[in-house]
Amino acid sequence: MYQTVMDYKRIYEDIMNSDPKIRLVTICDSNGKIMHSVHREGVQN
Repeated sequence: MYQTVMDYKRIYEDIMNSDPKIRLVTICDSNGKIMHSVHREGVQN
C-alpha cells in the first residue's frame, strides 16, 4: 500500500501538533528512504 502526499501531510501535522518543541519531522519507508521531511515553519536547520 502506497502513502499519498496528503497522508504524509496529515501525519506531519499530527506529530507537529503533539509537541511545540518538535522542530523537524522526517518520514521514512521501511528501507530508510526519506518519503517526506519538513521543518517547523520559522525554524532554521
